[in-house]
Amino acid sequence: MEIIKKSVLENMPTAALDPLATAGALILAFILGLWIFIIYKRTYNGVLYSRNFSLSLILLALVSTMIMK
Repeated sequence: MEIIKKSVLENMPTAALDPLATAGALILAFILGLWIFIIYKRTYNGVLYSRNFSLSLILLALVSTMIMK
């Protein structure tokens, strides 16, 4: 077990978080999420439109950006 832990820790990249890059990535994710929200709202042809689902598309873009960043 110790060998695996040591191997993982040695190969892990050590990158410092850049606040400007993080803010830029979140702003871009918000804009793209908003664009997806607008496209979904205009093209949805179903019976019952869910605004909560539409807004969760924006939130999903932001959360996934935070996880990947």
